[in-house]
Amino acid sequence: MRNLVIFGDMSFAERLYAYISQESIDKVVAFTQERDFITRKEIQSNPVLPFEELRERLSGTDFSILLGIGYTNMNDLREKIYNMCEASGYQVASYISSKAICYSDAISLGTIILPNVMIGPGCKIGKGNFFAASCAISHDSEIGDFNFFSTNVVMGGHVNIDNNCFIGLHSTIKNDVHIDCYTLVGSSANLLKSTHCQGGGVHW
Repeated sequence: MRNLVIFGDMSFAERLYAYISQESIDKVVAFTQERDFITRKEIQSNPVLPFEELRERLSGTDFSILLGIGYTNMNDLREKIYNMCEASGYQVASYISSKAICYSDAISLGTIILPNVMIGPGCKIGKGNFFAASCAISHDSEIGDFNFFSTNVVMGGHVNIDNNCFIGLHSTIKNDVHIDCYTLVGSSANLLKSTHCQGGGVHW
């Protein structure tokens, strides 16, 4: 059983705690946030500790940090926090629900996969990605870093997704397409062709 510190003190972090505590695979020992952005002192009886004091306050405890950060600014905030944790010498944890089905072990650090997600064979997943419940990611796809997949996304095979994309609720992505960085795919969209952007991102 790992000891986890969830980075974040908003509702997103609290929902993540609910999944972890229900499955009882890992133990959350605290939440953390940068001192100037702390909004409350505790969550579900667990302390919210200033990130700047984390090593001192948890002295003697072996722990990893799990990103309880949503998709703010097309996941730029998740990326910033990930890099800050690594630069401070902390290990950023992945979390794969015991109720997810993963046929690939090519999943990089900092990725969160919630219940009923299916990751097909041959998929390669970069760091800091988030897969909400009931996504279906088919075979032989490559996903970059810091992407956010909302609930019930369905994706065909041989898809290539770059970095910092947001894929909305119930959207469908056709096989053999390429999605450029900073692409926003809206809720219930049916993406049938590749996206290309020249700075500033693209919306579908």
